[in-house]
Amino acid sequence: KLIEISPLACEFLQWHRTSVLGEPFDHVFNIFDSYRDNPREYPIKGLITEVIARASSVPKITEVLLVTPRKDERKVKLRLSCAIGEDEKPVGVVVRILNEALVGGSLVAASESSRIDRVNDLLSDSAFGLRLRELIDSARTNNCVHSLLLISPDNIWAISEEHGFRAGDELLWRTARLVEEHLGKDVEVYRVGQDMLCLLRPLTELKKQAAMAENLCLASASRPFVWGEAQLDCTLSIGGIEISSLSEGMESLLHKTHQALVNARHQGGGIVQLVKTDEVLTTRRRQDDDWMAWLMPRLERGFGHLSSQSIVALDGSTPKLPMFEVFVRIEDEDGVWVTPEFFMPALERRQLSHKLDLWVIQTLLTEMGKNKALISDFDCACVNLSGWSLSEPDFGEAVRELIWLSGVPGSKICFELTEPQVASHLSETLRFMESVRPLGVRFALDRYRAMGGLHGLKDAPLDYVKIHPSLTAGLHTEQADNNIERLHLSWINKICQARGIKTIALGVEHELTLNVLRTLEIGYAQGVQVNKMGPLVT
Repeated sequence: KLIEISPLACEFLQWHRTSVLGEPFDHVFNIFDSYRDNPREYPIKGLITEVIARASSVPKITEVLLVTPRKDERKVKLRLSCAIGEDEKPVGVVVRILNEALVGGSLVAASESSRIDRVNDLLSDSAFGLRLRELIDSARTNNCVHSLLLISPDNIWAISEEHGFRAGDELLWRTARLVEEHLGKDVEVYRVGQDMLCLLRPLTELKKQAAMAENLCLASASRPFVWGEAQLDCTLSIGGIEISSLSEGMESLLHKTHQALVNARHQGGGIVQLVKTDEVLTTRRRQDDDWMAWLMPRLERGFGHLSSQSIVALDGSTPKLPMFEVFVRIEDEDGVWVTPEFFMPALERRQLSHKLDLWVIQTLLTEMGKNKALISDFDCACVNLSGWSLSEPDFGEAVRELIWLSGVPGSKICFELTEPQVASHLSETLRFMESVRPLGVRFALDRYRAMGGLHGLKDAPLDYVKIHPSLTAGLHTEQADNNIERLHLSWINKICQARGIKTIALGVEHELTLNVLRTLEIGYAQGVQVNKMGPLVT
């Protein structure tokens, strides 16, 4: 039976929510075999039963002909994902409807006058990832430079909330048109999220691209966005970075560029913020050999340490065991614990991140085997993985073997991957998930802020979503701007709830923030207000 349905799905399928909740799936979904010459003669029944019987973490995707209550025929793809309960048994199925009117992972109702499809022509997260990697390789091989810009309308979330998601998509379509007008048709435009465009311009210095981006900001500010009878002011925030032979990897480029965009928005929006060359990181890249010669011997000699931070449930109505996240630190010659931000880029560039990840997993499992309280008193331990580790062919098998030999239940381990990692290593991520899921292992999408729209949420079978601390940082204040953050948080939480995913708010530093999070029905909290980071919990 249907227990929840999103408002956008109701709009798309022409349903009244109250009339379908509690009804059997087969009674509500009039679907037929679209591959037949006369589809209406071949109804499809029993899909939900079939997916539950498979009990696989790999979604079933099938194309069908869907007939709405108004007898409209729509050819769509159904993505059916089995939801697994705490007893590791199927508890239901999440059904996602995909068709040409799917934007950023959310359903929208398309009309003949809609221009959303033109924006869809620009969209391809996978194509964007491949193209960005090509430009990074080109810059390193040919010693040339390219430009990367992220563009987002400053008030797109407020407009979407007040006027509907179609208004937000129309606003993004208008932005794409402005890009074409002011930056030329040779710029490569991709949609990388629900609220964002990415521009790639090969063989163009950033300072030249920045001047055109400034003109783009002025053009958007001078033209009100018209939606129905409303004329709405719309400014753009833009973050930019140059891709050169000394650039970090794709994840680092995207992170820095997005942070520049966020900084532009925090300064009031309507401006271009560029990422300046980090001479320290450039020097470190040239010293990768030194890092490799230092790092692994330190681990082998016992100078690697695990620290942790607790994660607690916010719903006090039913007692829940806390979780904890594990962090790795390497002690240097002066007794200082060095954090991964210094040595991980070198490991990833040398494609050796899997060695550190396996060390962390093995060390944690050994400690859990020695100290049974880490198993009995905590729901699970969360471990961050590098996306590059998943590209190592034998990584999944090595992790399976470590968990199996340790005797620690797989359900006590939760692996975390960031949003950019899932987007850029999707096939490797799904393959790894499929290899360790049978052991009961859980998965979390870390530091999520919808940078890639619903990319990670719709493609990967997840148990938790950890919300980026930038979305919780100001919740303890009474500023009006918090309304946007609260709407953003609420939107993410509702999407997760619809998919059976639990939410964890990161960076919680104030008691007032906890109160807001409880009001928004966020599931868990992590931060100094809950528990400061310290040695591995005992």
